[in-house]
Amino acid sequence: MNVCVSLLSFLVVGFKLQQPTDSPFVTTANPRPSAYYIVYDSPKQITAKETYTFDYPNYDISDFQLFLAKAPSMPYRQKLTTTLNLDGYGPVQYEQVEPGPLKRSMLYVRLFPNPPIRQLKLDIGYQGTLYPYHFKKGNCPYADVNLSDDVRDAYLSQDRELTFGDPRFHNWLQQNQLVIREKEDPVEFGYRVYGFVANHINYGQGGGTNTVTNLLNPGVVRDCGGYATLFVAIMRANRIPATILCGRLASSGDPNKPYDQMHVMAQFWAEHRGWCPIGFFDRNDDSTFGRFKGDFIVTHVGIDIGYLLRGFGGSLTRMCIGIAQGPVVFVGSNIAGGNAINTTTGQWIVNGKK
Repeated sequence: MNVCVSLLSFLVVGFKLQQPTDSPFVTTANPRPSAYYIVYDSPKQITAKETYTFDYPNYDISDFQLFLAKAPSMPYRQKLTTTLNLDGYGPVQYEQVEPGPLKRSMLYVRLFPNPPIRQLKLDIGYQGTLYPYHFKKGNCPYADVNLSDDVRDAYLSQDRELTFGDPRFHNWLQQNQLVIREKEDPVEFGYRVYGFVANHINYGQGGGTNTVTNLLNPGVVRDCGGYATLFVAIMRANRIPATILCGRLASSGDPNKPYDQMHVMAQFWAEHRGWCPIGFFDRNDDSTFGRFKGDFIVTHVGIDIGYLLRGFGGSLTRMCIGIAQGPVVFVGSNIAGGNAINTTTGQWIVNGKK
């Protein structure tokens, strides 16, 4: 049995922010003064889709498995449905839910084409509501918004990249004064960290893995994932819940780039107020700090989303995908030989605009 895996990984749009009209946070208990509070803009309706074609010109597929991260319901940010349709097979209904407090999930299907095929066509879609909001400076009562203990622990833990417990990282935090000061508001500390990270990293592709210890040298070259990883690591090391957000920009992509509009963002928890968002790390423009413009679809929270892969011999293996911003395809063949290298075409279309 020959086996091959194809990975497609993840999106944002800008809008005017005004007074709140439909805030998921409706209570104002615990009326203690706050230096910052959340203001909501009008909700945005969104329909995003992409049609993918996987061509295997020299490979006869007799067994394939397909996964797609299901966009999480985030009451303060998005409420979306996720669809996955296979040409010739119909919609995928089965769902794998990862154990743990975050309950991340994947749509999943396994099929055995007979006769074997050399092409897969599928449509993915996200439809629903995005809730733009921003943090505003000024005195306002705290909202009665809290994290459960298990979710808080998840957003304070280490993982494969967020190795912020390393002594080298702690020394680096001290040297760069990236420790929250007494009585410093977490939002102001987050802004201070944002400015440091935006100037510390040079934007570019490649450069190695995003483990924290690989991001300490000034001028290190990384893409959006590197910026978000370092920011989240600094916040968690200061006992402030934070997480990476993987997804796609809520604007149409280039028809010649099937992987277009994939992006990684970050957010951190401001006690009794909610999640403080960060869109892009830009040393010359801080307009996306503390501001969600309704321009990004989260496909999953954090990295390494877990799933169960059914072995082509019948075994069941627990695995994880680092970032799943699009469909993940595993193909196998009962015919010896052949080359499983494939070409992929597709276009990300938002609200019907090509």
